[in-house]
Amino acid sequence: NQETINNMSKIEREKWFKACAGQALHEAFGSLRNQLRVLYDLELIRLQVLLAALADCDVQRSGFEVEALEKKITTKLNGFVLVSRIDRVDRLESGGLAIIDYKTGSQARPADWLKSRLTDVQIPLYTLAVEEPVTAAVIGILRPAGTRYRGIWEPSDVFPGSPENLDRYQGNWISQQKMWRQRLENLLKEFSRGDVRLSMSGLDRAKGIFAPLTRVYEQVVLARSKCLPRDIHER
Repeated sequence: NQETINNMSKIEREKWFKACAGQALHEAFGSLRNQLRVLYDLELIRLQVLLAALADCDVQRSGFEVEALEKKITTKLNGFVLVSRIDRVDRLESGGLAIIDYKTGSQARPADWLKSRLTDVQIPLYTLAVEEPVTAAVIGILRPAGTRYRGIWEPSDVFPGSPENLDRYQGNWISQQKMWRQRLENLLKEFSRGDVRLSMSGLDRAKGIFAPLTRVYEQVVLARSKCLPRDIHER
């Protein structure tokens, strides 16, 4: 919890970070640790820096206790059973639970799960799976320069930074979660019908390794070829 981190000396923190990072890498590398020693050592340093940045950010928060890490959850929607894991669940001193999803990239944004058609379903799904009231749903962006939290939370000092204004959306948590459930159910209905459309704003997701799967660009080429003069096809 926050008090434990605050009471640690700098040396104690560094030892703790190294032990945590080492445990995670031991599980990831397994018997290949010695063969990949250079990569292992570089990753160990990187993780220690990220953990230090995370701890520095967490001590700025109001009181909390870590309730669960990598919590396995099962959610039933529209006849589907969805199994996933929440990175972290905190019990807040102010009341309620905080759902935290950690990201290392810079593209994560709450707007993706606050649209009328969800383009990121993780946070909405997680909030529906826990059995207690949720008062914070956030993305933790892990960067060496510092951790940033983005999302919705009440009260405002639960996390550093400025939360999204819930009043701009559904006004309260109960209404917001009801709306998320409805929108997730709509997506599942589309999926069960084979509707996996991409919006123009998300077209980049069809590039690269996913191009053969989505076939978006294949369809663009076919559509363009149909518009060409007949004699071009005969050449």
